[in-house]
Amino acid sequence: MDSVVLAGGYATRLWPITRHRPKMFLPVGESTVIDYVFDELERDDRIDDVYVSTNERFADEFDSFLADREYEKPRLSVEETTAEDEKLGVVGALAQLVEREGVDDDLLVIAGDNLISFDVADFLDAFERREAPTLAAYDVESRERARSYGLVELDGDRVVDFQEKPDDPKSTLVSIACYAFPADAVSLLSAYLSDGNNPDEPGWFVQWLQTQEPTYAYTFEGAWFDIGTPESYLDAVAWQLDGDSVVADGAAVADSEIGANVHVMDGARVGDASLERTVVFPEATVRDAAVDASVVDEHARVEDVDIAVAIVVSRADEASEHVGERLLEAADWETRTDDSRPDAEGGREFHVLPAGASAGASPRPDAARGVERVELRTFEALHLRLDGAAEAFGGDGSDGAASPDLLAFASRHSGETGPLLTAHFTGNVGAAEYGGRAGELAAAAPAALDRAIEAFDEHAPAGYEVGVECTHHGPSRVGCPSLFVEVGSDEPQWRDADAARTAARAVLALRGVRARGDRTVVGLGGGHYAPRFERVLRETAWDVGHVAADWGLDDLDPGTEAGRETLRQVVEQSGAERALVDGDRPDVAAVVEESGYETVRESWLRAVDDRPLDVVGAVERRLGRVADGVALGERETTAVAVVDLPVDLVREAEGVDPEAAWTAVAERAVAVETTEGGSRLGERVLLPADSGSDVDTGAGASDERAASEAYDAVVAGLADVLRGKFETVERRDGAVVATRTAFDPELARAAGVPEGPAFGRLADGRAVEVDGEEVSPETVHRERRREFPV
Repeated sequence: MDSVVLAGGYATRLWPITRHRPKMFLPVGESTVIDYVFDELERDDRIDDVYVSTNERFADEFDSFLADREYEKPRLSVEETTAEDEKLGVVGALAQLVEREGVDDDLLVIAGDNLISFDVADFLDAFERREAPTLAAYDVESRERARSYGLVELDGDRVVDFQEKPDDPKSTLVSIACYAFPADAVSLLSAYLSDGNNPDEPGWFVQWLQTQEPTYAYTFEGAWFDIGTPESYLDAVAWQLDGDSVVADGAAVADSEIGANVHVMDGARVGDASLERTVVFPEATVRDAAVDASVVDEHARVEDVDIAVAIVVSRADEASEHVGERLLEAADWETRTDDSRPDAEGGREFHVLPAGASAGASPRPDAARGVERVELRTFEALHLRLDGAAEAFGGDGSDGAASPDLLAFASRHSGETGPLLTAHFTGNVGAAEYGGRAGELAAAAPAALDRAIEAFDEHAPAGYEVGVECTHHGPSRVGCPSLFVEVGSDEPQWRDADAARTAARAVLALRGVRARGDRTVVGLGGGHYAPRFERVLRETAWDVGHVAADWGLDDLDPGTEAGRETLRQVVEQSGAERALVDGDRPDVAAVVEESGYETVRESWLRAVDDRPLDVVGAVERRLGRVADGVALGERETTAVAVVDLPVDLVREAEGVDPEAAWTAVAERAVAVETTEGGSRLGERVLLPADSGSDVDTGAGASDERAASEAYDAVVAGLADVLRGKFETVERRDGAVVATRTAFDPELARAAGVPEGPAFGRLADGRAVEVDGEEVSPETVHRERRREFPV
């Protein structure tokens, strides 16, 4: 029997913690998700080969992962995709693997991102008793949850009906991603696909297969975790830790309370904080904060945090009221009374979700807190007329609640755009036709926008698009950072319970999210819907603040003080320092730069991504602008030295293996100059310096003045590349000396060998005969020596 471990997903719902790592590598206790799977497969002697089915994007990570382990069975099998929208579907990828690897035996298929409490050996015992297709089945005890999986109906242990992701599940027994197929069932994959059947989830194949031949279920109790969201990841960690905590020896924890189900990894720093049910990744910092039910990603900083979220519902908006109803259904709210305000202005009865109360929304992976107070109030007027809405919140005085840190307007979206879930900020770049004041913008909440779009993506009903709009309509004075969360685009969608439920989830997902992060860019130009800026938001670590569309900028005169003030507000009311201009607007860009801010290209945002901005600043001060071709390396420090690269050695290494030469420098450097459109290494590099001073130096300078150890490592890396061409490579006397033995045509001619095929044979190391005399290859080869100054 062979096995396939499914590891080809891109884990977009777990972004950003999976942006640079497959979710199967997430730690769960002292091990990782996929290690638990591999350990079971290694122990079972019935399993011969284990094929790890992954994508091209994560292939190198899996290769390195397996190289660091001592497993004997797993080997990579790579599907040819690099992004979610290129995926073949799980069944399509499985069929491709079976053909590519020549699998013709019984096959166990198991997800690499699932944790299960039963032994795989027991499951295989059940399969062998039946000698028929077998699936693992689990009671999720929730019809809402069952809608996301394949529903199983049994007669004894035989599958008599199977429905993949039913809209109205009749039970709560579902199929999990663990299947065993006899060889003859494996051979049916191609027939299933050639008939035009769904290539996505394996459940569709099982639904078809159980109509072709008897199929059975192995029903188990205990625990099962499908790790696809931050919430399910934290559930798996809690199950594994079972109330304990793990603090790595290399973590710095001081004056803090470490509660149950907490994992603090090497290099993390925690001070004056309390942690519960939280995972803190390496190099993250948590100070002066209470963090619960959260994942704090690498390099994230959580400091001095106390977040409260306000929600505005309008009785003048049908969609808003429906979202409000779904919000009240989704969580354990308390009903309170505020007699200080009229009912029409958010007073009288209102609702509070206290800190710690449960709700059906996933915490953001780098959330400051996952469970903070939320307050919902209902107003008579349309949202866009509600200037100063934040003043209505926290006014009952029952628990000393402060004004909100973030406010979300639950609203309808109107337009000819079909089913659409959207979010945006408010204010008027030009005239004030729909609330607010002309030329005035409300305070934006860029990090909250990012989280709202993630939640829309995670929960959007079938047929709904998700998008970001430009800044438009009122109110322009809210009293705290805010955003609109909208359901559109017409009456059928405004009355759609599933769409309202999705918007409610998106609003609740804002708990624990700071309104603003540490890297925000504003958008200038483009259309009402903002695909370019949405792309930046989705595909980089940058949040997007206010977006001033072309139609708003066309009403603005950058040559006037009023126009300049509005442009300054676009940046300042976003908490940003940088702007991305879509289109040719030099006058607008000039005002931004004259106001002390920076205009950047999209390529700059992508190159910088989640790199520490102080490091990027040091790079651009010392070496040059990223936009002008400076490439960021893998080292991150502001203590740097500018060093001249050994250019002759670099060029020779590039001639042997350009990619390896790049890696030899980049993995040891903070940044490097490039030439030829960024495809080749330049003449200077920025290396980590042992002292804190910025120093310009030539190659090989002393430790005290620069980065001699890093420089030596670069030279050694480049020398290693040369070994692909030369027989000996060593560094001595200020140079890398490389030698190789090569065919010398002059020696061959002197030995009487005629040019032509005989030259070729000698060059290949074979003897030739000339006038009855043998000429051996050794006599016409000579050592060639190259020296590269370093």
